[in-house]
Amino acid sequence: MKRLHSDLIGLPLIGPGKCRLGRVFDLLWDPDRGTVLAVATTQLKVIAPVDLGECKEGHWQVLDAEAPIQPDELVRLKAISAKRRRLRGKHVITKDGERLGRVSDYLVDMETLSLLQIYVTKRVWFVVTDKRLISWKDIEEITEEAVVVRANLELDKKRARRAMRQALSFSG
Repeated sequence: MKRLHSDLIGLPLIGPGKCRLGRVFDLLWDPDRGTVLAVATTQLKVIAPVDLGECKEGHWQVLDAEAPIQPDELVRLKAISAKRRRLRGKHVITKDGERLGRVSDYLVDMETLSLLQIYVTKRVWFVVTDKRLISWKDIEEITEEAVVVRANLELDKKRARRAMRQALSFSG
């Protein structure tokens, strides 16, 4: 199943016995692997992927009520700076330095908790002037300041819009 990041934010996190463990605040990424390191909760805790169950309509299952922990308790999370773990709102540039816009959303494979695509929008004075869909395979690096994509991306805008609409139809 594929889901948009924006659809996951705010989802209730439900543990065994239907106990409420908070809501999804954000997804924290391993920028080198393109996989989720942890789910940040509205209670300022994190849940490791190993403790996450199925993401059903209306909530995300957590396998253990004791799964939410303090962020500094997750070793892999401490090794990556906070700025590199977040994607939404980051600048997207090519290796040649061309500014493509900012990450406005992204598509997540819910079975593997991996990044599939990022949605990039370019705005001028609050007006969207360009939209792009970029595959994880085209991402060279995620730094503290930007997502760097390979140069010379051949982006067919019609194909990108069609793929974006298709992805959105799968995200529900």
